[in-house]
Amino acid sequence: MQLFQQWTGINVIMYYQSQIYSEMGFNKVMSTVVLPNVNNLVNFVSTFQTLLVIGSLMMMVFHLSTWACSKLTGGKKDANGKFIEQPIKGWQYAAVASVFLFVFSFAWTWGPVPWVYQAEVFPLRVRVKGSAVGTVSNFLNNWIIGFVGPFLMKKWSTNTFILFAAASFLAWIYSQFYVIECKGLTLEEMDAKMAGKA
Repeated sequence: MQLFQQWTGINVIMYYQSQIYSEMGFNKVMSTVVLPNVNNLVNFVSTFQTLLVIGSLMMMVFHLSTWACSKLTGGKKDANGKFIEQPIKGWQYAAVASVFLFVFSFAWTWGPVPWVYQAEVFPLRVRVKGSAVGTVSNFLNNWIIGFVGPFLMKKWSTNTFILFAAASFLAWIYSQFYVIECKGLTLEEMDAKMAGKA
């Protein structure tokens, strides 16, 4: 769950959003000040609910719409990366809206749920170790995605969102078919369910 949390691409967006908005053709002030602040506000406001299945599907859809809208902007760059043909503003803002909607989808689903789930799902005798492994997975994958994010954006530009859409789809499969629902269960009932006795 922690691996999928990172491979949805959330931290590429959060760490490198100025570069992403610049790739979409926004000027420096919009790319570095205005849009990142709006996105961070969206992230803050969205962290008050939960649902993995719906969240992963929503994230996939918004990654695909970010990719599609960014392709429709129509801006062309020279060899130095400067725009020689300005992007279409309507598609630029649609791409940014898709980024914001992705962050909204992540913040109330895949952002908090893995942390709560790992604290509840392990039997008491291995809960600390299980949570430690989950946390290491999160931070290791965070480091990997933070390290390869700029490379992906440089080589693939906004096509990187296709990779994140695929990861979100895999997260949906995982949450739909492999995550055990623990809502309303006591710790003892959860232990029994994990042991296959429920």
